Amino acid sequence: MTSLKSKLNFNKLRNKKDKIKNRLKRKDKPPKEAKTKKTKNKKVIWYRVLTIITGLAILAFVAVILFAAYIVISAPEFTEEKLFNKDSTVIYYGTDNKVLTTLGMSAGNGEIENRVKVDYDELPEVLIDAVVATEDSRFFQHNGVDLARFIKASLGQLVGQSGAGGASTLTMQVSKNALTDTTSTGIKGIVRKFTDIYLSVFKIEKKYTKQDIIALYLNSEFLGNHSFGVEKASQTYFGKSVKDLTLPEAALIAGLFQAPSAYDPFNYPEEAEARRNQVLNLMVRHGYISENEASIAKQIHVKDMIIERKSYISEYQGYIDTVIQEVKDKYKVDPYKVPLEIYTYFDPDRQNVVNSIYDGSSGYEFKDEKVQLGMVVLNNSDGTMVAVGSRRNHDGEMQFNYATSINRHPGSIIKPILDYGPAIEYLNWNTYTPLFDEETPYNKGGVIKNWNGKYDGLVTLKTGLSKSLNTTALQAFHATTNDQKWKFSTSLGVTPGNSDGKIFESASIGAFEGTNPKQMAGAYAAFANGGYYTEPHSVKSIKYIESGETEEIKYTKTRVMKETTAYLITNVLFNVTPYASTVRGTQVATKTGTSSYDESRLRQEGISLDAIQDSWVVTYNPDYTIAFWNAYDELDKEYYYKMYQSTNHRNKIQSIVTKKIFNTGSKFTIPKGLVQRKVELETIPARLASEYTPEKLKETHYFIAGTEPTETSTRFSKLSDVTDLKVIETGTSARLSWTGISVPQAVDTTYLTDYFNTNFNSWAEKNYNLRLEYNKANIGEFGYDIYLQSGNNLNYVGTTKDTTYTINNTTNYDSVVVKSAYSIFKANQSNGTSETLKGSTTEFNIELEAVSTPNGNYVHPTYKVGDTIPDMGLKTIKFLIDKKDATDTLSGSDIKYEIKDCTTTCTKVDKIDSSKVSEYEITYSVNYLGSIHTEIRYVHIKGDSE
Repeated sequence: MTSLKSKLNFNKLRNKKDKIKNRLKRKDKPPKEAKTKKTKNKKVIWYRVLTIITGLAILAFVAVILFAAYIVISAPEFTEEKLFNKDSTVIYYGTDNKVLTTLGMSAGNGEIENRVKVDYDELPEVLIDAVVATEDSRFFQHNGVDLARFIKASLGQLVGQSGAGGASTLTMQVSKNALTDTTSTGIKGIVRKFTDIYLSVFKIEKKYTKQDIIALYLNSEFLGNHSFGVEKASQTYFGKSVKDLTLPEAALIAGLFQAPSAYDPFNYPEEAEARRNQVLNLMVRHGYISENEASIAKQIHVKDMIIERKSYISEYQGYIDTVIQEVKDKYKVDPYKVPLEIYTYFDPDRQNVVNSIYDGSSGYEFKDEKVQLGMVVLNNSDGTMVAVGSRRNHDGEMQFNYATSINRHPGSIIKPILDYGPAIEYLNWNTYTPLFDEETPYNKGGVIKNWNGKYDGLVTLKTGLSKSLNTTALQAFHATTNDQKWKFSTSLGVTPGNSDGKIFESASIGAFEGTNPKQMAGAYAAFANGGYYTEPHSVKSIKYIESGETEEIKYTKTRVMKETTAYLITNVLFNVTPYASTVRGTQVATKTGTSSYDESRLRQEGISLDAIQDSWVVTYNPDYTIAFWNAYDELDKEYYYKMYQSTNHRNKIQSIVTKKIFNTGSKFTIPKGLVQRKVELETIPARLASEYTPEKLKETHYFIAGTEPTETSTRFSKLSDVTDLKVIETGTSARLSWTGISVPQAVDTTYLTDYFNTNFNSWAEKNYNLRLEYNKANIGEFGYDIYLQSGNNLNYVGTTKDTTYTINNTTNYDSVVVKSAYSIFKANQSNGTSETLKGSTTEFNIELEAVSTPNGNYVHPTYKVGDTIPDMGLKTIKFLIDKKDATDTLSGSDIKYEIKDCTTTCTKVDKIDSSKVSEYEITYSVNYLGSIHTEIRYVHIKGDSE
């Protein structure tokens, strides 16, 4: 019974535990409704994502359809007339739009059209093979678009591969030449590319055979030197018909399709030969010729293949080429392929002046046939190029342009841009700022020297820049931060360092690659234009003839420096302009520059050590800036400039162009914020010139207002006068004494040592010694000049460094004069201290004053034993000179007295003893100008009975 009861109790307990456990489980599990709700939320999210993806796909599909429809609807109709009878590009100038030149098919030297069309049957197979192998190797397999090539090029361009190549087929090139343009970037580039694809696939390839397309392409392309199409090119370069071309000739022409200017065989035979050989290699790769045939063709040099060039150039070809290149670079369109109206800033009058240098009509003669010249004339107000001298020996289009394309060491013309300009702009330097023309250390070892090995010591910024000293340029370079120099120079269009903005110290004197006249003219025009920079340009606007669309780049005038900075640089550069280049009534600023070759190279090649590499001039007035480079392409033992030759030639060129290009009566405006002060040179910090500063040490300089000197230099100030002049006359002689002045700082070696150590840095000792040498030669020793005066006439007697002097004969003179003075430099001697001469021997007397006694006042007093003795010291006498009291003029050491007890024998004592009968003598003595004067007082002590 008990067992059953226990079992029942256990079962109850177990059931209770199970109920609790189940209840806890129900609490842990989410409700069935919540679980269902979460599942529904996931389905909603996925549904929305799928809806968005589907919507985007539909939108993308619709966009593609619309884009394709737009391409189809907007695509022009292709005709051969549009390919061959396109309007020509016309270049205009002036407010009345005069024609400068016409490019394209109607251009040429008296010819109506520079194209001779040929049929496919007249084209040699070797040329067709060369062009197909080079330009479109699968031309005969595709239907207008090489899909594999297109995808490869597109992917390459997306990942930034510059060598990914283009995707245009020959058919697409025909389309582009006839109907579209060369735009390759942005939305317009995408539209143009797909328009070419559409026209190629659905129009041209449907209408024409592959042979027809080849003929269209080879007849339509511009191949340089006024030659459109392969027949004209064949005649231009080889003097023969295209049907007679050999393998190397065909390969050369095939290479021109990519870049006719860059591979021009007349201008760049080496580049043309390299491109031709590349074409031959492609022909081998695609199986058109054998390795042996290519090898034989490569052995023929381009120079030996081409005929003498026929000139088609305009007298203004340099300016025209500059315009064409600018349109290509800035507007991304080729004027030879797309008919344009180009409006320019060409100025025929100033261009003719430039041309007169090149053609010799100005009278200027170049040193030889090899020397080159590149020149730009810029309008300062808006940065427009009004004249360009691109090169000498111009005999074709788009030849290398020495005005815009060289990349040469600027030499010293960089100094205002990289050294002095930033220091003035950011540090408030002025035309006086003192610098040291001494060998100057680079931060990383070594020193910079002047080209001639000569040094001027302490100089001003004005001297350092105008004389183009290398040493001071490096000091100015060191004064500013890299960021300051980078900001200042790049804002002027000049990049003087590497890609990460680091400017090396050698750049301070122009040792970097590099610059050109266009760039330098733009930079200096900012100095002329009050600190505003405008990028140099020759094109005002272009108009697409077929669409009528006008495009104009707005060149902004940007302030890149303070007006005061621009003027301070300009003011210094006035001093550089040669006299022969001055213009009546006009202020002309100039900076020249020269770069040199490494001496070891000159020695190795046996060339004079003063051979120069680059020669520059930048000159400007308020209206125009002219920059030119005049030197040789490369070092040649037979052809080079020596320093003096380059200077002579650039001076002659500058003289011609400045006098005929610059307006007369044109002057710069001095901006507010500048003040002029006449400064004493060699003072650090700057000090105003004193009244007696030598003229050679005075210069007027400009300062930023608020930084000008206000204190006057004491170096040559008037010396102070002596004091306490005393004169003792004995007969006709006079003995003088006075209190001198402190040694002037100008010759005080203690002061000068501290001055130079404080202000002259590592050049302190040298400049201290130079000052001592100057003082010895020009100032002399400090002392006192002695004069005798009669009326208004002074008669020099002598000089002494002491404070006493004896004149032996004063007869017929009224007074003596003592002046503080230097032994050589007399301009600042003191006004002088004078003393009247009486003309007789001077009387000296010591007057004893009476002293008190019980019986009255006496000079020689008598007292009784036990009396109180009063003081009988120096206060009881007077020193008289010619009966006038001069006691107060005596110093303590000049007057003395001595007491002696003379009761028995005279013995020196300290005081009078009145306790006994005695006799005393008090001797008073005065030392006046070395003469001793005495007087004795007698004192008696008596007994009561006496």
